[in-house]
Amino acid sequence: NPMVSWLCANRLLACGLAVLVVGTAFYGFREGRIRVKGHKSVTAVAMAASSGATSATEALQKLGPQAVPALERMLRFRDRWSRDLILKSRPHLPRWMRERATRWAGPPGEQVRIAGARALGSLGPTASNATPALVAATDSTGQLRWEAAKALACIGAPAVPALRQALRTGPPGARHAAAYAIGEMKSAGSAAVPDLADVSQDPLASAELRTSAAFSLTLAGPDGVAALIRLRTNANPLVRSAALQALRANPMAAAEGISRMQRRQ
Repeated sequence: NPMVSWLCANRLLACGLAVLVVGTAFYGFREGRIRVKGHKSVTAVAMAASSGATSATEALQKLGPQAVPALERMLRFRDRWSRDLILKSRPHLPRWMRERATRWAGPPGEQVRIAGARALGSLGPTASNATPALVAATDSTGQLRWEAAKALACIGAPAVPALRQALRTGPPGARHAAAYAIGEMKSAGSAAVPDLADVSQDPLASAELRTSAAFSLTLAGPDGVAALIRLRTNANPLVRSAALQALRANPMAAAEGISRMQRRQ
């Protein structure tokens, strides 16, 4: 009977897919254990912390530097071929296996990378060894770039040399993220004031980057405000406009900087 043959073939195909999915998920699990070299629990805790679990964040902070290598690996995480295979097979699986298949597939790579950046930020200066990996992540697109920049700002002064380098020679996206991170550090990023001032008047930089660097100068303490005040007399009208816009956006910092300059004189 052709109908019976078709049903049997369909059942055999579903069973074969189920076996393939289970085997692939098991292989992916083993691959994950080998890849993180015993740090799989750190990865799970970081994912929970990224979802807002306070206890998970506290657990990461207790681990301190021991958690950093696994979190750096999360920044470089890429979707395994097994995840794509499981998700493509899901519609053809028996109904009772579909939800389990989604769990076996694991979270998407972008979600893992963002969780790694957030976790490193929660460690603050303790995560300073991850600075190169975070600076590299600022050259990505989307939310990861800004999560990496926030983490660098939380690391603070130990990250400033790498951020200054990124600000001078990095690709456009990384330069923008570096300017943002230095501004978020407030006075801890004051060593980068000369670099921010150079970017603010760089004719090859985009208007968005120049404006971001100028605004970060208002947050970098009196030296940053002093640099902006000097930029008001720049020959380029676009530079003058960006400096004035930044000073107007943060009038309290501008007033404090002017007051300190007057006292120094």
